[in-house]
Amino acid sequence: MNRHPATEEFFENVRTAGFFARLFSWKKIQASADRAYQELQQSIADTERAADEAAEEAKARETRYAAFSVDAERRVREAADKAAENANECARTRELLAAESVRLAAEKERAADAASANAVLGHENESLKTALQEIKTELSVTAEKLAAEKERVSDAASANEALGRENENLQRTLQGIRTELSVTAEKLAAEKERVTEAVSAKEALGRENENLQSTLQGIRTELSVTAEKLAAERTGHEETKSAYEELVKSSSELQSSLAETREKLSAAEGAAFNEREKYDELKADADKMSQELTEVKKQLAAEESVKEQRNSEYEQKITTLNTLIDQMNEDHERAEQRVRDEIEAHNAELATSWQRHEKEVEDTLRVIAKRYCITRCEKGEYPYQGTPDNVFYIGGMYTVFDAKSPKNPEDLANFPKYLMEQAEKMIKYCKNENVRKDAFLVIPGSAADAVETFVYPLADYTVYVITLDAVLPILQMLKTLEAYDFAEQLSPEDRDKLCKYIGKLSHTAKRKVQIDTYLSQEFVSVLREASALPEEFAKEIERYEQQSKLNTPPEKRAKLIAIEDISSDVEQVERDILGWSRVEEHGVS
Repeated sequence: MNRHPATEEFFENVRTAGFFARLFSWKKIQASADRAYQELQQSIADTERAADEAAEEAKARETRYAAFSVDAERRVREAADKAAENANECARTRELLAAESVRLAAEKERAADAASANAVLGHENESLKTALQEIKTELSVTAEKLAAEKERVSDAASANEALGRENENLQRTLQGIRTELSVTAEKLAAEKERVTEAVSAKEALGRENENLQSTLQGIRTELSVTAEKLAAERTGHEETKSAYEELVKSSSELQSSLAETREKLSAAEGAAFNEREKYDELKADADKMSQELTEVKKQLAAEESVKEQRNSEYEQKITTLNTLIDQMNEDHERAEQRVRDEIEAHNAELATSWQRHEKEVEDTLRVIAKRYCITRCEKGEYPYQGTPDNVFYIGGMYTVFDAKSPKNPEDLANFPKYLMEQAEKMIKYCKNENVRKDAFLVIPGSAADAVETFVYPLADYTVYVITLDAVLPILQMLKTLEAYDFAEQLSPEDRDKLCKYIGKLSHTAKRKVQIDTYLSQEFVSVLREASALPEEFAKEIERYEQQSKLNTPPEKRAKLIAIEDISSDVEQVERDILGWSRVEEHGVS
């Protein structure tokens, strides 16, 4: 697809326009040149904008890579800190559990010592059982919390961001465990005080029993003394009868008190037996809780192994991510190197553009001279001082065509000034005899938009600024003048025919340019409207457009284009159009 229709149109107009049209119709050609210049400027602007966008995109990608690297390093540091915090929390948990195990062992020993005393600890042992049952309940609640935490950890294993929440839950759980353990320690201390009070009560009962035994022994002693007194004082039986009855009454009271004491001792022994059984039950419960504590420790160890595995997987992912980042940085560096190479190649191409232009002008003029049998002077055949680029010998006169090109085709600001200086220097050629006073500076077509003055009428000669496409018409005109020697030798009829032919040719060329310009604008408008089509149609159209190719008739150097061939082609097109029109009319009827 042609990306520069206005430029192609300008070159086509210049190629097809005759010499007189170039000399007298520069406004039309200048308008076409302006459109081509605007199109090229737009193309250059698009290219620069695309380059700027590519540079901005490269900078944005580099910024994203840097931000991504910083974020990845920050996440790695946070993961390491969280792993260290988890390890510290687990170590503190192990220490607390070990301390509590030591405390429970000490409490078991103290409970064993208290049970061996066979004290009356009914109420206190019942309270101890209740307290131990509460501890068991609290430990089971703790185990359930740990199980719930395990489920939460397993559910959040695939998400790195859930590590923070998991650590917070574990910290709250550990804080609850510490609180529950502190409450348990307080209750155990209270139970210890109760056991101490029970031991004190046992000691008080022992002392009371000893006092009763002493009292009973004293009563027995008094009874023996009283019997001796009765034996010795039988004579005073009447006097002591009342005293004896009182003693018997006191003895019966003491016996009943002794029986009550014996019943209490028997009840205490039964209660001690019951308490021993309760102690055995409590010991079994304590052993069971110890087993549960061991299982909890195993679960914590399993959780630590799972965390280590997750940390290993996370490190592997980080390694893979770093590898991808390095690969993307390498791709970015290769892209930047490719852009730098392209810029260097472009600059090198710009530096040698004037040499290519001189070579192109020389080759083209050499081909024109050979095809149209025009005498072209080589470097050593020019008889005067100086070495112009291209010299033609026509009609006994030397005509100079000097190739001029800007040093930098992208910077044409000083090019008009450079052309004016070169036009003034052409005096070294035009001052010689038999050298035509009309010299020509051949410039690239891409630089014609920057030129405002195409004719420099100096004192003794005139310099014309032309493009390479204008060389052939000028040479043909000079060749025609050579055939007539001078225009004054033409007859009035021949001059009228020539003017009529040139005028008709000029009008036809202008109309052709005008119609082509209008159609080009319409085609551009239609092509722009094609961008509004749906995306699926646009892709299909673009695919067919890439596959299409216009096979225009080739141009052969050794063969002239005959008017009969062109007339035959036009008549064939007219016959085809007439046949299609008749088929359509027949189909409608």
